[in-house]
Amino acid sequence: MYNYMRDVLEKSTFIAFTGTPLLGNNAKNPKERAMKKKDTYDKFGPSIDTYTMKKAIEDGITVPLVYEGRKVVQNDPSAKIDEYFENITRDLPDNLKDDLKQKWSRFKPLAETDSRLNLIAFDLADHFINYCLPKKLKGILVCSSRASAVDMYNILKRMDGIKPAVVISFGNKPEGDGDNLTSDAIRKIETYYKEQVKPLFGDNVDLYDDTMTARFKSEDGDVNLLIVKDKLLTGFDAPIAGVLYIDKPIQQHSLLQAVARVNRVYKGKDFGLIVDYFGVFTKLNEAIDMYNDAEAGFENFDRADIEDAIFGPVDEKNKLKKSHEDLLEMFIGVSKNAQPNEWQLFLKEDNKRHEFYDKLSTFAKRLDLALTNRAIYIEVGFKQLEEYRKDYLFFKKLKDAVTIRYNDSISFSKYEDGIRNLLNTFVMATDVHTVVKPVSINDVEGMKKILEKMETPDAKADAIKTKVVSELKQKRYDDPLLFKEFSERISKTLADYAELRDADAYLNEMERIADDLRNGRSTTDYPAKIENDSDAKAFYGAILNNFKLSETLTISIESEEIMGDCAIKIKEQIKKNAKRDWKYNPIAHKNMHRDLDDCLFDLFDELGIDCNDSKNIDVLDNIIEEIMRIALTRY
Repeated sequence: MYNYMRDVLEKSTFIAFTGTPLLGNNAKNPKERAMKKKDTYDKFGPSIDTYTMKKAIEDGITVPLVYEGRKVVQNDPSAKIDEYFENITRDLPDNLKDDLKQKWSRFKPLAETDSRLNLIAFDLADHFINYCLPKKLKGILVCSSRASAVDMYNILKRMDGIKPAVVISFGNKPEGDGDNLTSDAIRKIETYYKEQVKPLFGDNVDLYDDTMTARFKSEDGDVNLLIVKDKLLTGFDAPIAGVLYIDKPIQQHSLLQAVARVNRVYKGKDFGLIVDYFGVFTKLNEAIDMYNDAEAGFENFDRADIEDAIFGPVDEKNKLKKSHEDLLEMFIGVSKNAQPNEWQLFLKEDNKRHEFYDKLSTFAKRLDLALTNRAIYIEVGFKQLEEYRKDYLFFKKLKDAVTIRYNDSISFSKYEDGIRNLLNTFVMATDVHTVVKPVSINDVEGMKKILEKMETPDAKADAIKTKVVSELKQKRYDDPLLFKEFSERISKTLADYAELRDADAYLNEMERIADDLRNGRSTTDYPAKIENDSDAKAFYGAILNNFKLSETLTISIESEEIMGDCAIKIKEQIKKNAKRDWKYNPIAHKNMHRDLDDCLFDLFDELGIDCNDSKNIDVLDNIIEEIMRIALTRY
């Protein structure tokens, strides 16, 4: 295409956009020297601008990559299984170690064959089940040949929870380098084609590929592991892909393109994982180094640009340690032996509580990764991970308590599911996943169950207060006077508690406030003509509150009746203008504002309020603004 364009547009300027420029200047063998003809910089000249991996992560466009090497020895799979278990259980007591071995015994007969692929499948299934499934992520497995891709499919399809599909080139022509086309390999490829492709797709291989990849990309799709050789390693964009399992040699720009398959942003995905069974990490470093070579024409590349883009086990160990230290430092000054109420009161302020949530979230994310990544697990060590686990459970319990007490909506489920799964795997079963369902102040039984979890009167009072405040926020524009009355009662109760520090009195008063709100008991009186008209009452409340706040008017029975009449007129004007989709129609808003102006100018005249006074005009504008909020809520 480039050559054709050069011939047709010979005087044009050509600009290339690419994520991984082809480089061939430092060719060491004939094949690499042939690549020089494809060198991006030879074709297009030096770079105009660059957008680095590090910058993309900072901007939230991509996620970092975490690398884990899992070298598999082929000659004695049985011994390798023993080594595997020794590595992941070396610090466990013997009885727990035996329990863990027994738990995975169903894989052992499969892995003790003489096939290296079986051993990889055993290891991959262990990782996939414990890492991908709890997070609702999917994976891509890269095999060294199409025949081995089919072999892996036949093994993995028998594993619980793994739903694989093979996407390769079918036929007798090799797909890329290293595709071993023996008669046995051809037979395997043809068998897969006849059994999995032909019956549903005929000879339309493109339709088969599109269908499998679509089922993989979809959260609800029934394919969760794609097995490939060379296909899909460039240009395939599937944010749900969380892990790239590599079991083939890949190098240079092809390797950088391949690992980028798992760096797309997706919910519950903080990292893209690269699980390497072939030992390509040194090749990854070589690929990165190419872009730091002045002779390659990319001399402005800075290795620091990928500093926060690709991490190994030591990096993650240090990050886990730092996140744990940051969490503990928050509570300097709180005794480890302090009562739960003291820990909870330490987090009373919103900003401090949300700082705690952020730091616990970071720690949970790092711990989740360490428990699901064998290389990090080994690097950190069982003893240290056990300390982290205990601290996590303590702070997780504290988080659950304060979210209830202060009515915060915070979920760590994307980490908790994975951590719980791994704790169960390593025979330390603990239910770390707590779902706190929203409970309304009107749900008496639900509130009772919540309060039973609170240990002190002031904790119970705080929990009631946050629920009442939440309920009032929803009523603010439904009934402004009710909102004002109960807000003032809460403020007075808090002031009394701050002065007297009587927790029992605080609890008793909050229970009375909640009961009054629940049963609609209010001291607010409305004009009789709007007593049964909730819309007019809401508009009346907006008018009355603003008059009281600004001290524009001395309220009397007569003025209340006049405001009641105005509230009814406002309701009529709102209903007249609130046509279909009016909330998003600027013309409807303009007409509504005009009619409200007329109503309120008449009201001000009738009440004897000077409309030429700028302060009074500000009050009128505030009333219109609040009425519009009420209208948007109610109509």
